[in-house]
Formats: sequence, C-alpha cells, structure tokens
Amino acid sequence: MAMKRLWYQVIGCLALAALTVACEQPAVQVSFAQPFPVGTAPAGAFARADQGQYRAVGNPTTTLLVSRQWVLERRISTDTLRAGQLDSLGLPGRPGPGRDGEGQPYQLRQLGPASFQRRQERYDTLASLLGHSRKQVRYYQGWYYLSTPADGQWQVERLGMLGGHFCWQYFNSDSLRIRALQPQMVGLVRDGRQLLFTLSPRPGRQSRQVSRYAGLWLTLAEYEARPAAGAGS
Repeated sequence: MAMKRLWYQVIGCLALAALTVACEQPAVQVSFAQPFPVGTAPAGAFARADQGQYRAVGNPTTTLLVSRQWVLERRISTDTLRAGQLDSLGLPGRPGPGRDGEGQPYQLRQLGPASFQRRQERYDTLASLLGHSRKQVRYYQGWYYLSTPADGQWQVERLGMLGGHFCWQYFNSDSLRIRALQPQMVGLVRDGRQLLFTLSPRPGRQSRQVSRYAGLWLTLAEYEARPAAGAGS
C-alpha cells in the first residue's frame, strides 16, 4: 500500500514538472524585415492556369475565387429568422435580395407567415493587385507570397499548389525550426516571456531556404485543385 502511494506521488510530481515546463515555454512571434522575397518584383497578375473557383476541402460552403487581379474567399451561410428578428437586425420584412449593415449581400426567402430563411455570402479579400491594398504579392518558386505590413515589419503568408490541392499557408512560429535557418538572416529579441524573431533573408540561397523548407509553413486551408468555373477577370 505504501509503495502504491509512493508511485502515485512520483507520477504526480512528474505531471506537475511537465506542466511547469510547458507553462514556462516562451511565446514566439515571427515577422519579416521586408516583403518576401526581397529583390522580386510585385506580381502583375495571377496566372491564367490558377484562375477559377476552388471549393474548400471538406467544406462545401466555402469557395476560393481567383481572378487575374484578386483572390477572394467566399463563405455561404443560411439561417432561419422570425419576423420580429428582422426588425432588430435592420432587415426589411419582405423576401428578396439586400445588403446588411456591413455591406454583405444576402437573399431573404419567406418560409411561412412569420418566418424567413436568410442566405448570406461573405467575401474576404486574401490578395488584390488592383492598387488599393497595402498587402504586397510576389510570385516565387511556384508560390504567391502575401506580405502584410504590421508595426513596421511584415507578416507573410502564401498561396499555391501542394499535394494536389490549392493551399493557403502561414509561417510557422516554431522557434527550433527558425533557429535551423542560416543565422545571418535571423534576428532575435527577448521581451519578457516573448521571443521576437525578425527574418531578413537575402536573395538567393537564403530566400530559397525559407521557401523550400516545408516545416516552416503550415496549411490554414486547402481547396480542390481543379477549378469549378471561371472567377472572372
């Protein structure tokens, strides 16, 4: 019995030690000093072969729309509303198309004397080459890199084909993988319990390492590789 209590105490101490170590892990933030990749001109258009509509894998309500000059994500949702709810939402009590307070389109269909079905389409712009976006788009080694300014630095994502799917990826903040990069391109500042990495990859070998090191990129969403239809121009 004493041995069993001792064994439970050992297990408890080990679990507490593991939890303490996990809690002490510093938070990691990573950004780029400049839009990636340096020395590559901004993209003038998305390739014709990439243009089209791509349904999200496992989510038929979400579609990626790629045209010559922009990339949008469209999400469709439906809900049922009572007549009284329409007033509180600022929607007219009649069926037909309209736009909500955020300018997003919807279609209202009457189900009964006092109930309606609302079908909404919401659009998020992932990339635009029309000149009104602060986000820079550069094409490099088969990927469209999207660099967004943030506090004097840049957050980088990318879009491209991988494993038979059109993928949207973001940069991995795993400090061990970042430290595996050439040290000349990695800047590190410790701020309390935060590790702030700034990457400054030069053209050539360093940029290729960032682009090709698959462990640095994590997939946020996947879309069917075959376009469902043209997305327009």
